[in-house]
Amino acid sequence: MLKINNLFFNSYLFKTLKKLKNNFHLYSCTIVLDLIFLAVVLLMGKYLSLLLPLEPEELYPVMSSPTKLIFLIFVYPVVYYLFLIFIYSIMKLIVLGIIKKSFERSKLKLRRIFRFYLLNLSIFIIFSFVGIVSLVLIKILFENVFYRYILTLLSIVYLFFFYSTIQISNIIFIKFDKTKLRRLLRDSFFIVFKKIMKYGTYLCWDIVGIFLYLLFYNIVHVIFRAFVFSNKELIIRYAPSYLRVFNIVSLVFVYFMLAFNRFYLYAIIDKNVLPQHKSNNS
Repeated sequence: MLKINNLFFNSYLFKTLKKLKNNFHLYSCTIVLDLIFLAVVLLMGKYLSLLLPLEPEELYPVMSSPTKLIFLIFVYPVVYYLFLIFIYSIMKLIVLGIIKKSFERSKLKLRRIFRFYLLNLSIFIIFSFVGIVSLVLIKILFENVFYRYILTLLSIVYLFFFYSTIQISNIIFIKFDKTKLRRLLRDSFFIVFKKIMKYGTYLCWDIVGIFLYLLFYNIVHVIFRAFVFSNKELIIRYAPSYLRVFNIVSLVFVYFMLAFNRFYLYAIIDKNVLPQHKSNNS
């Protein structure tokens, strides 16, 4: 029992939770920034959707003009994602500055934003290319019966490595801001694919967190079904509000989990992965 206690208290999970407790104001700031980014994305998407033609009579002139059609299919999405990654990079650099401040004394340097933007853009391009090529190969190699299952399985693996690469490369950037972009990408991919047993535990804790949340939700749902949703009148009156609250709580839970991942990965990469990686390269 004592050994189990020592393992827990020396684990990065406990250290991260303790760090979050002692720096809850900083932790909350990262969540607020995430929510601001989400609001910006939603507002930007809504605004741009108003600029695009939706009615058939508006679409016909666009379809009949090659220049407008090329703009709609190629230029518009490219510009949209370039701008989206830029906004993400600004927000993420601020968030990483806040996280770094909870581990060591540091100052936020926004002048590095363009190098940080190039880093995130490079990763996005690399993974987009890999994703498109993989999608085409899966479609060619597998029959329709297996296509959906293979695609689902590979999508989970793809998203894990994409998310891990973004997080780890961003942490290395904030730790060593003078590192060249090529070296930064090389080190990030090396850690992501070679040190998975060192950092990949965050996924286990995410799964545990999701399981506990779903368990809590199902208990609450059973209580509501027994006492509140016992007749049709109450269902009609309260069901929309119930679903709205559930969606909001779920969104907050997701953002709390993502914010936890950042602190957890920063701690484990900073203390457990980077020192070994540097010693191996020296």
